[in-house]
Amino acid sequence: MVRKPFKVSARVARLIGRENVANADGAIIELVKNCYDADSKICIVYFDVRHHELPVTLSPSFYKKYLKETNEQEAISIIELCYEKSDDSFQLKKDIPENAKKQLEYFFKSKNKLYIIDSGEGMTEDVIDKHWMTIGTSNKLSDVVTNSGRIKAGAKGIGRFALDRLGSICEMITKPEPESEIIGYNWKVDWENFQEEGITLGEIQAEFKEMTPMDYKHEVKNNIPDLRITGIVDNDFKNQGTILKVSELRDWWSETEIEKLYQNLEVLSPPNKTHKFDIFLFDKRIKNKFGKVNNKEFEDYDYKLTAKYSADKNIEIRIDRNEFNVNAIDRTLFKRKQMQVFPYDHETFRKGHYVINKSIQDILAPLVGTVRELEFDRLGEFEFVLYFMKLSENEENKRRFFYRNFSRPYRVEWFNKFGGIKVFRDNFRVRPYGEVGSTSFDWLSLGERKAQSPAGIAKKGGGYKLAPNQVAGALHISRIANLKFVDKSSREGFQENETFIVLKELLEEIISIVEEDKSTIAREMDLLYREKDEVIEAKSRADEIVEENKSTKSSKGDDCCSERDTLKLAYGAIKSDYDDAKEEIRILRALATTGLMVTSFGHEFRTLRNQMERRTNNLRSVIEKLLDEEKLSKELENRHNPFKRIDAFKKYDKRLKHWLDFSLAAIRKDKRSSETINLSEFLTEFNDNWIETLKTREVELEIKTSTETELEIKAFTIDIESIFNNLLINSFDAFDKKGFTGERKINITIDIIYEEEEDVEYLIIDYSDSGPGIPEYISNPYVILKPGYTTKIDRNGMKIGTGIGMWIVDTVVDYYNGVLEIIRPKTGFNIVLKLPYRK
Repeated sequence: MVRKPFKVSARVARLIGRENVANADGAIIELVKNCYDADSKICIVYFDVRHHELPVTLSPSFYKKYLKETNEQEAISIIELCYEKSDDSFQLKKDIPENAKKQLEYFFKSKNKLYIIDSGEGMTEDVIDKHWMTIGTSNKLSDVVTNSGRIKAGAKGIGRFALDRLGSICEMITKPEPESEIIGYNWKVDWENFQEEGITLGEIQAEFKEMTPMDYKHEVKNNIPDLRITGIVDNDFKNQGTILKVSELRDWWSETEIEKLYQNLEVLSPPNKTHKFDIFLFDKRIKNKFGKVNNKEFEDYDYKLTAKYSADKNIEIRIDRNEFNVNAIDRTLFKRKQMQVFPYDHETFRKGHYVINKSIQDILAPLVGTVRELEFDRLGEFEFVLYFMKLSENEENKRRFFYRNFSRPYRVEWFNKFGGIKVFRDNFRVRPYGEVGSTSFDWLSLGERKAQSPAGIAKKGGGYKLAPNQVAGALHISRIANLKFVDKSSREGFQENETFIVLKELLEEIISIVEEDKSTIAREMDLLYREKDEVIEAKSRADEIVEENKSTKSSKGDDCCSERDTLKLAYGAIKSDYDDAKEEIRILRALATTGLMVTSFGHEFRTLRNQMERRTNNLRSVIEKLLDEEKLSKELENRHNPFKRIDAFKKYDKRLKHWLDFSLAAIRKDKRSSETINLSEFLTEFNDNWIETLKTREVELEIKTSTETELEIKAFTIDIESIFNNLLINSFDAFDKKGFTGERKINITIDIIYEEEEDVEYLIIDYSDSGPGIPEYISNPYVILKPGYTTKIDRNGMKIGTGIGMWIVDTVVDYYNGVLEIIRPKTGFNIVLKLPYRK
């Protein structure tokens, strides 16, 4: 048997370099990271650009110079082919062949150079051989910490091939700490050699030579092209460092492109970085622009969230509110029930921030007990910072929500540079997460969440979501603490494994804390605004204006203005009500579709129901003529006894018949009209409808009243059924939750009370069960009333509940101008509904 070795085509360098790095900016950033990993205090990116675009005009001297250079390279000069004499200069010809234009562009780009300079530890000949020139070397995987304690940003050993993406020729001058009379090395490669047909990677060679102190001094002098650089590296570079000189660049580098690179370098490391690593960017053409790359923390935010996830799986979350003009807020706002509890109380508002502590099990409670809980242990420490900022706001909302003033131009300018949620690993940005203009700008899918729940900020029942064009922030992780975050081969982000997916879900839930805070406050402010006399008066006056004789015109301009303002105010209030109604209609439309399907098959369901009552009896009669039931009972196990199997079928048919009866009764037309409902009779029928399910699930239901008064209420039967049915279904789901082993009991108490201050009687429905209750991780219990909010999941951790049951209960209570109060007993679940009592 003959063994044959693999061979690697030299083109692989192009695949992992020029074609694998997305753009020139990304290539430069990879090389900047290499400077950081070399323990350098600085990194200098210097452009020596002679042409940033195809020159339209050439002076005679340059024409002659370039003509000579291309004559040396081509049989027919591209310069001579593409330019023609015009007066005292040479002009680019119009409509030159495309192929000739590409050659001309390549020629002028090749006149540009790029330098990347650091004062790091440099490379010895051994390091150059074993690591720099070895593809995919793993030294950064096994040796992740630098001598100064930095965690290295690189790991795959292919970053150096980013040089091929930038230009054809690369020359490196490197000086490690001096060990002998040979103090430095010169390394040079022509990347175009890798394009030769049929050549293997091992056949490509780079030029390499040793440098004496004199050689090194001469090379440094020739390759530090600007006094600005000399002043920066003068001290550090005498001891050690590396210069990368890239020639024959492949891209045009206009001032605009360099400006874009500068902005990318601004977000390469997090704001207010603590590590000592300064980046400088220079352009030879422009002396007073760019320079040291600075980034500073944003301070003109509306909300700031800071979440610190520790090794013990706990998360400390701090919310800073900076959105409101606290001194201008109507103090009556804090007399409202919701605004008297933490963190919405006046004291917390004045303080401007609050801190809460949660465990990952609290925030991702639905995943506990599923296979995805395993990822909790694989998720390491991180810090997450989120900024929310409005980019515009109208005057009415400023009054309604007591917003403070802000500078829109400043925010827009900042957001265009730093918007989006970035990811930083060991103080270096992981691209392309949060990159403005890229498909990964919204990597947390905030836009999709917003589209699925487009509710306004003050929408009743919640559902408000932040939009991706309103947030900026940073996720800080460490390579050592988060080993499961594996780079893609392209260096463009992480592989989408289960750990990374759970991290994204965790961040979304953390972001929802800001959403809940904002929407709760906005809702209470909106209600206060509506309750003010000016809104009520405006609506009333608007009705009067509409009813007035349209032919009558006011002779006073002030009156017209007053009427216009009144109508505007009233319209705004009504529009808000209308927007809420549209959102409810959207949800109810989906529910109605299900109801229509049940109605359409009503006849078939009734036929099936009637057949169920007869089929098992008929089957038993036939078998009794053929088999001896008593004899079979003695000889066979129950599972093999046909009579026992028929009894089981009958039991299941009875349950199915019950559900068909229940479904058909729910869509009766008489339930969709308002009538006087005798609650005693209704609850008796309600108990009878559910009796089979209660027995099957071993649930005890007790219904009682605290008054001897005959309870009658004017309402839609289907509304009252919706309340009790949804509450009962929620209790069943609670009893079935994994880990619950307590008693299964439901209590419903009906009473009537009289409120003297309001001179109104109320029907009180007190509903409670003995289940596990609302999970402790839900700090605000009223969140369960939001449409789409559910804690029901399958074993894989995927949400399966509709999240509309409690929302329906809330909307029914609201329709009848009632009040819903959620009580958190020590054990179980308790909700009290208060409906105006009208016979």
